Amino acid sequence: MTLLHVDILTPKQALFLGEVIKAARKEGYDILATTRRYREVEEMLQLRKIRSIVVGQHGKGTLDGKLKASLRRTAELAGLLKRKKPAASLSLSSPEASRASFGLAIPHICISDSPHAEAASRLAVPLSEKLLTPWIIPKKAWLEVGARECMLERYRALDPVAWIRGHKVNSAVLKQLHLSGGETIVTVRPEENYAAYLLKRISGRGLTTLAIAKGLLKELGARVKIVVLPRYNDQAAMLKEKLGDRVAVAERTVDGSSLLTFSTVFIGGGGTMTAEAALLGVPTFSCYPSEPTYVDRYLIRQKLIRRQTDPRTLVKEVVQILQDPERFRASQSKRARRLVAGMEDPVRRILDVTSAYL
Repeated sequence: MTLLHVDILTPKQALFLGEVIKAARKEGYDILATTRRYREVEEMLQLRKIRSIVVGQHGKGTLDGKLKASLRRTAELAGLLKRKKPAASLSLSSPEASRASFGLAIPHICISDSPHAEAASRLAVPLSEKLLTPWIIPKKAWLEVGARECMLERYRALDPVAWIRGHKVNSAVLKQLHLSGGETIVTVRPEENYAAYLLKRISGRGLTTLAIAKGLLKELGARVKIVVLPRYNDQAAMLKEKLGDRVAVAERTVDGSSLLTFSTVFIGGGGTMTAEAALLGVPTFSCYPSEPTYVDRYLIRQKLIRRQTDPRTLVKEVVQILQDPERFRASQSKRARRLVAGMEDPVRRILDVTSAYL
C-alpha cells in the first residue's frame, strides 16, 4: 500500500489530522503517524486511538530551547522517513516534517489557518508543494511568509468542522471532571504561553485566564462550576496552586468537544478551542493576548465570538449572559448551525489534493 506520513504536533492536529488519517485509511492508504514528546498531544492521540511514533520533544518556552529541539527532531525524523520511504508527507506547518521531507525529495503538503504563527510558517510553507488553507485567509498573508501563488489551495470551511461534524457526545467527560451535568459550567482554556508567536506578548505576565477565573469565583462563587483546561504541566500546577479546589483543573486531556456541549459559556485564550466552541453554538469569549487571528475576526463578524481582553469587563459580560443562558445559547446555536451547514468537508479537500502525490 502507498504510505503517507502525517506529523502531529498539537492537540488540534490530533483532532484534525486524526480525521484525515481515518479517511485516508478508508481509501486504502497506509499511514506513518509521528508526534513529539508533549503531554497534551500524546494524551489526545491515546484518546482518539491513533497509533504514532514519538520523535523528539517540545522545545517549551525559550527560543533557544525551541531551536535545539527542532534541530534534533529534524535529524531524527529524517532518519525515520529515509527508512520508511513514504510517498508524501502531510502536516500543519511542521518545520521538522517539511525540512526532512524536502531534504529527502518527499513532497510535503502543508495545511494551515495560522499565518500569524510566523516562525513555523516561514520554515514550513516555502518547502511545501501545496498549502491548503481556509478561504478566509487572504493570499497576501501567505505570500508574506514565503508561499508561492501556484501552491495555494483553499477550502471553504474552518478547521474544527473536520471533527465536530458527526462527533458523538460522550458524557464520560463529566465524570472525569467530577461534574454531574446539571451545573452551570464555564469552561476556560488558558493562552498558549509557550508559542513562539506569543513569547514577547506575554513574557513576564500572569495568565489573563487566571485573573478571569478569580473574577468569576468572586462574582458567582458556587453558583457555577468553573473548568480550566491547562496546556502544560506547569500551567496546571500553577492554576491549582492559585485556585485550589474551587475550580476543576483538568489533570489529563479531555474530550473537548463533549465538554463544550455541556458548557454554558466558553472563555478561550487561544484559537482552536475558541473557534470550536463558537461553531458548536456555545456562547464564546476570546481573550487571546495578541491581535485577533483571521479566524477570530471572521467569527467575530459572524457574531459567534465576543472579543474581550480586560478580565473585569469580561467577567461582567459573562455574568450578564448567565442571567438568561438559554436565550443566549439558542441564538448562538442557530447562527452556528447555519454557518457550519454552508461549509464543505475540509478532509475531503485535503485528500483530493494529497492524492495527486500518492
